[in-house]
This record gives sequence, structure tokens and C-alpha cells, in this order.
Amino acid sequence: MDQSYYQALFQKLERIGYQAVRSRGELFFKKEKEDSVLLLRLVPETLPGQDPVDVDREHALADQMARDTMVLSGKKAEGILVLVRNGSPDGHILDSLPAYDDIWILDRSTGRLLIYEGQKTYFYGLEDEIENFSRSWEAGRRAEERKHMAATFTPVNTGLILANIIVFAILSALGDTNDGNFIASHGGMTWPLLEGGHRYYLLFTSMFVHFGVRHLGENMLMLLLSGRTLERHLGSLRYLILYLTSGLVSSLSSLAFTLIPDPRSVSAGASGAIFGVLGGLLLVILIHVSGTKRRSLEGISLRGIMFIILFSLGYGFTVSGVDSAAHLGGLVSGFVLTAIMEGMDRALGRSYPAKKRNRYRTHI
Repeated sequence: MDQSYYQALFQKLERIGYQAVRSRGELFFKKEKEDSVLLLRLVPETLPGQDPVDVDREHALADQMARDTMVLSGKKAEGILVLVRNGSPDGHILDSLPAYDDIWILDRSTGRLLIYEGQKTYFYGLEDEIENFSRSWEAGRRAEERKHMAATFTPVNTGLILANIIVFAILSALGDTNDGNFIASHGGMTWPLLEGGHRYYLLFTSMFVHFGVRHLGENMLMLLLSGRTLERHLGSLRYLILYLTSGLVSSLSSLAFTLIPDPRSVSAGASGAIFGVLGGLLLVILIHVSGTKRRSLEGISLRGIMFIILFSLGYGFTVSGVDSAAHLGGLVSGFVLTAIMEGMDRALGRSYPAKKRNRYRTHI
């Protein structure tokens, strides 16, 4: 049940003169008129696993409230029972409607008030107020969903994720992505290929090649969670420059400290570039959160980003087969590049990879 919806609806009812009251432990809304009292009984939708709404019981409560109100106020009491649904009404509710003439059904998923044959079509303008509110709320909710979706899937970060997934799908169709020899012959980076074959493009292609679906999934999840925040802060073009540059620096770090000392190793994966993203986020948070009243940037605190970086680096140093040199190279590169970008344009104000491999595979 969406508590925020009901809180806003209750506030709306209060603005049009309906006051929340309790009778025999049940919530009603009452509006005093000169010669009568209007009563509204609002029944929220049930959650999965809860007992369905008992229409007869709810109507009996509304009738009892009307009688109590007439005795206490000496005025005529008129009431309406509104059953809120999140979708089409249940069959047992529709079967109960013919016995009464004062029940409306509010479909919260569409913002529409459903008034079936035999029910009152008018209740002193309340029908328009409820329906207008619900439609406006639903339109606002959908707009927030679109906004959240747009914030989650920023263009460059989403494109990078898709590129990695497409490359992995193609390679999976061609062979075994868990096999080091296969990866070495399909974009992975090795020292013999760079030294003897002069295939320097492998410094770039290795950033988009992964050892197995788990390696891909962990890196892409990290990229999804961290990259969107940094892209919104830096802008799409700067973010792309930072990502690719950090990836290339991490490849060079891997080459110098891992592949040359162990020519049998194969280096592949996006996590060097992702560490560049984490380095950039670290600097952004240091600048825009530390020393201010803000505690986080889009929910990412300084303590949080430091924990992620230190945990990921620590994991790499304690588990064999993880290319920590590439991670450090990407991290430092991202931090420095972001510092340069921030220095060039101070007005621009705009975030866990687990890497595994066997003895002859290096995950970046």
C-alpha cells in the first residue's frame, strides 16, 4: 500500500472540508453542512496475503456511523463508501454492489473513479475532487518513474553497458568465454601479442571482453550503480573521455606490472575503467560533500565510496588472479582526470566489482 498516496489524499479531503474522525475505532471523514453531515468511508486496497475486503461489513460500519452522527448532531447524515483498488475490482466486490447504492470504486492504478450501475453518481462534488486528485497523482507518479528511469540509464553509461553485453553475447556464440586461450584470441590482452604481434589495439578492446557471465554481470552492475552519478555530474562527453582514458591507463598498468612479469597471463575486463569512475566519484564527493552541510551525493557518502574502493582493492590484493595494478591505475587516472576537469570548469556541478580468474587469467 502506497502510504504517500493516502497521506496526500487525506490532505486533499481536509482542504475541501472533510475532517478525519474515528468512530468505534474506524476512520471516517466528516463534512459539516448547514442542515446535514456528509460522511465518507475510505477503504484502502488490501495487500497480498490479507483477507479481502468484506463489503457488507464496511457498509454496516458506514450505516452505524451515519446513525451515530444523526443522534449526536441532530442533522441528516449522508454517506458514501469508497473502495480503493490498485487495478480492476475483485469479483466478490462487484457481486456485492447490487445490494447497495452508495459504493464507489477508485482504481488507483489509472486514477479513475468507477461508478457502476445502480450507484450514486453525485455526492456534492466529491466525485470530481477524488477523480481529479487521483488522475493528477497517477500522472505525477508516472512522471517520477520516467524521471527515475532517465536518471538511472544515462546515455553514455547505458551505451557502455550495452556495448559490453553485445560483445559478450557475440563471443559466447563463438566459443567459451571462460577459456583464457579463447579470450586471448578474441580481444583479450597478452604481452606476446603486444610485443611480437604489435596489436596495440588490445589495450582498448580488452576493456570490453569478460571471462564468463558472472564477471560481466558483476562489472556491469558496478558500472550501472556508479557511472550514472558521475556522468550526470561531469556531462556525457567528459564522462566518456574519463572512462576510456582510465581504461587505457589501467591496461598500461596491467601491461607493466602483470603481463610483462607473467607473459602467460591474459588480461580482460571493464573493472579498470570502472575503478576510474570510482576515483572520479571520490574526488567529486570530496569537493561537493566534505566541508558542506550535505552528507552525500545522490545517496553516495564519502564513507560509502571509501568503503567500496578499499573493499574492492583489498579483495584484489587478497585473492589470486585479480589484477590490482590495473585497478590502481584506473583509480588514480579517474581521480586525476576528474581533478583536471573540475579545475577547468569549477562551475560544473553536477558510483564493486568482484573479479575472479584462474592462474592464467587476469580480470580488470
